[in-house]
Amino acid sequence: HMVEALVAHCMNGEFCLRQIALRTLQRISGRGDPSTTRAILPWLEHGFWPQRRAALEAVMTLCARGDAQVVAALVRHLSDTNELCREGACEALGHIAEPSDMTVVSALAERLEDNNWLVRDAAGAALVQVAPRGARTLIEPLLGHFDEDVRRAAVEVLGSLSDQAEEGQQDGAPSS
Repeated sequence: HMVEALVAHCMNGEFCLRQIALRTLQRISGRGDPSTTRAILPWLEHGFWPQRRAALEAVMTLCARGDAQVVAALVRHLSDTNELCREGACEALGHIAEPSDMTVVSALAERLEDNNWLVRDAAGAALVQVAPRGARTLIEPLLGHFDEDVRRAAVEVLGSLSDQAEEGQQDGAPSS
């Protein structure tokens, strides 16, 4: 019951209390503890957007990379009615999704055309973290997008993919 109580404090409107609760949970249960994840997931569906946003921050800090249930919930929240929740879902996917998860890459690429610049920026940053080299075909068409922020995010993602390719060549891996 202590984990559930601490998770509830992570959803509190008071910033300092949220941060203390997050740090305490990190120390007690570490990253990826199933009971912590189970306690956080219902908060992602809360009717009040600040609680959903706080839950997204908790996911980023406390959930394990590659947790399929968490990733599926985050992908759903890319369509949240609140732009700060969409932004938070993008950020969390950058931390939680497995690199090269093409479902996530495709969903994030769609958010590059979101009507809110914060969401577009967060989607671009997340794509830098999760997009595999093969994602070029999803990103290249965005270089001609009418919105400057979308074009900038596409350039950043493609630059990251090029950096990954160079690192692979230096490590002796074949390039694609």
